[in-house]
Amino acid sequence: MFGKRIGATACPAREARLEDYIERRLSADEAAEVETHARSCARCAAALDAAGASVPLLGMLRARPQAQPSPYFVARVMAAVRGEQDVWKPVERAAWRLCWVATAVVLILAAFLLHLQRLQPIPPAPEQSQVQALVSVSAPQPAYQDDSYLLVSSGDHGR
Repeated sequence: MFGKRIGATACPAREARLEDYIERRLSADEAAEVETHARSCARCAAALDAAGASVPLLGMLRARPQAQPSPYFVARVMAAVRGEQDVWKPVERAAWRLCWVATAVVLILAAFLLHLQRLQPIPPAPEQSQVQALVSVSAPQPAYQDDSYLLVSSGDHGR
């Protein structure tokens, strides 16, 4: 109560006593001691004068009835808090739109590729004679069965 806020500084040893004096929490003997000290100490007298001006103001505040919040106060505060949490709503909407656009693009691309596949038919598979004409490998035929075993074991055919 005293000190830097008011501008007048009391003696540090007496400051707590001065607050009790202002708030009338001292006995008659203690109050007389504080008054005697204030007459001899200019700093404490100035602090008492400055604090004395605030006593009626504080009394008015204490006497004033406390305002009660309306029954909807909590609901309004919570709605305001939820409103601040909706910061991400535009980002969430943009993400959903991007998801739908990407899905649409994939479906359109799949339909386009299916259409291209129908336009360009797959050529028929070549017949066996055409394959043999393309691959002309002449493999020697073994005369005996033992020769065929030798042929398989000598090359890399078995691996």
